[in-house]
Amino acid sequence: MDSAVPHHFEDNEMTLMPVAAIVMTMVGSTVLGHMPQALPGFLTEAKAVAPKSVKKGKEFSVPVTFTVKPGYHVYAPKPGDENAIPTTIELEDGSAYKIASVKWPDAHKDPMGVMILSGKIDVTVQLVAPATKVSKSVLKLKLRSQGCDDSSCLPPATVSLMSVIEVK
Repeated sequence: MDSAVPHHFEDNEMTLMPVAAIVMTMVGSTVLGHMPQALPGFLTEAKAVAPKSVKKGKEFSVPVTFTVKPGYHVYAPKPGDENAIPTTIELEDGSAYKIASVKWPDAHKDPMGVMILSGKIDVTVQLVAPATKVSKSVLKLKLRSQGCDDSSCLPPATVSLMSVIEVK
């Protein structure tokens, strides 16, 4: 299994990692301890890069990247078929953050005319920070998708991506 755990952080960014059974924040530190979550069988990678700090009430971008295994595809956010389960990126319930917009790459049509995504998928999530200052604010995004091959689909799966951000 490929691990999405980075070995290097840039000074102004923090990578949101798939959440496992244990996600620990070291007290008094911005360092996150984490274990990679087992990804669904149709994904080889799922990660997001959040800034280490943001200004209260201001918009900021979080790039999200996930890679669909060769031979599989996921449905686009607007698949054009009511039976297809669209791929989505949302905030966990109760989040102090708000999603302003999500920019998806162009999808392509499968032989049945349904819009799909495959390979490495880069998405930009534009968020609005909470309106109050917080030294450690948890940002949790949920990536939900359903992997399919040419003959069948796996059950839908959700991957959680989490980070602690300082809101200034």
